[in-house]
Order: sequence, then structure tokens, then C-alpha cells
Amino acid sequence: YVTILDLRNWKSLICFVCYRVQGFHISTFLIFFLLFDCLGDYFLLLQSGFEEFVRDKYTLLPETRERMMATEVTTSWRYTYDHVSQIPPDPFCFTERYKDVKKVLEETFFGPPDTGVYSPSVQNTLYLMAKAVLNRFQDIASIHLRMPNLHFLPVNLSSKENPTMVKFDNDVYVPTDEPHGTIEATLSRTMSKM
Repeated sequence: YVTILDLRNWKSLICFVCYRVQGFHISTFLIFFLLFDCLGDYFLLLQSGFEEFVRDKYTLLPETRERMMATEVTTSWRYTYDHVSQIPPDPFCFTERYKDVKKVLEETFFGPPDTGVYSPSVQNTLYLMAKAVLNRFQDIASIHLRMPNLHFLPVNLSSKENPTMVKFDNDVYVPTDEPHGTIEATLSRTMSKM
């Protein structure tokens, strides 16, 4: 199963319009939802891991293809227009664009509903999400995504006295704030005048 939790049930849309000599920028800031990619025992093994990262003599973390990925997505994007006449006259077009961007981010994160999509890392998924938005919306000049790792560790309820009391079967996880990592990146397109 895949779950989108919107515990706060709110979004923050802040629009900034800035005039520059080269043109106008309109920026949107959005905090919109928690994403949990947990697709059951079978799919959990196939859908999320942490692998193919740079390794050196200081690397202690082993690679894994079995990991629950959870994150909170914060994103902002910027529109760039050369002239005020290029700004869409309908102010509600930005509300629709917000919905469209959110849909592209969700579709890229989760993949097809029937199969999902494997993620080798939060870093890779963040990059693919930002790239999908830039590919889909030509008037978006750049997008920034922030996706911290929200860790959930497996719980084994057995003890030394009763080692078979409750066997862990990929079903009980507890949230933890350590270790902690915040992954963020900005992708921008080159605005060619050719």
C-alpha cells in the first residue's frame, strides 16, 4: 500500500514577484505533504533502498535494497518571464499549476499505482522529481526540493528470555530521529535566447 499523510491539512503558497533588468521572476513556496513509500513485505524489498552511493575509506554504511523510505517534501519553484506581458492574465492559473506540479511530484515519487517504482535513494528520487517538473512545465525556470530522511527502525519484540515471543516479519516499525539527514537540491534550466 502507499499512503500520503496530510496531517496538517494545509499548504503554504507564497508568491513573490520580483522585477529584474533581465525580466520578471515569480516564485512559489510550498510545503505540502508527507510521503511514505511502504508497499508491503514483498514490495518493500523491491521498492526502496540505499545503494550506489560514493564509497571511500570512511564509509561505514552498507548498501541495502530493503529500506522503508519516508520523507516530508518541501518545494519551491520559480517562473521566469522576460516581460510583464508574458505573465498569464488569469491569476487562477497559478492555483492550477500548483495542483499540476503536486501531481507530477506524486506520480514521480510513487510511480504507477499497480507496480510502484524502485528508489535507490532519497537523493535519486528527489532529482527525478525535480527533473520531471522541469520537463513538464517549460515556464518553470527552477525548482528546489527538500526531503529529509524520516527513519523508521524495525522492532523485534522478542527477548533473551523468550526469543520466539514475537518474530519480526517486516511489520512493526518505530519512528526515530537518529540518524538524521536532510537532502535538498535545486535544479534549473538554462534559458537560451537562441
